[in-house]
Amino acid sequence: MSPVSEAVSVCAWVKRGSNHLSNYQYWLSYVDQFNKTELVISDTGRFFLFKGFGSRHETDLSVGEWHHLCLTWWYPSLTKIAYYDGLEIGSENTRPGRKFRSSGTLMLGQLHKKYGGGGIKDYHFFGGELLDFNIFSKQLTSGQIHEMYTGVDVPTTPRVLELTVI
Repeated sequence: MSPVSEAVSVCAWVKRGSNHLSNYQYWLSYVDQFNKTELVISDTGRFFLFKGFGSRHETDLSVGEWHHLCLTWWYPSLTKIAYYDGLEIGSENTRPGRKFRSSGTLMLGQLHKKYGGGGIKDYHFFGGELLDFNIFSKQLTSGQIHEMYTGVDVPTTPRVLELTVI
């Protein structure tokens, strides 16, 4: 079993670089081997988990300003929670029996819709900066996310991926 099939948290500091084409700039997309979009995050905090099922939680990110964005999910609670600058901005239940499919393709800086990196649109690129990008194989608590935002602490385990400056 994959470390993120039953829980995942994705967090990063995001700095929007431009308002190109008035479209969303996706800095993370993950598509499973069956071409199903599992996870997408834009520079405005537009979060999709299990695309086709779920709401969008959005913020108003100004160009040139840093903001902390996190999305967490845990299978036993069936709950995804979106955070912006250390505060919860929305939560939603996912359907029972749905786990995160972990055999797929992760892409930074671009939305893709097909396994292996296909289905790319030239206007869905990210034109900003990422800092302290982490993927954890657990649902972080609101307290842990607030500590990450304030710079007090960053959980070290169970971390699946860490990129400090992108």
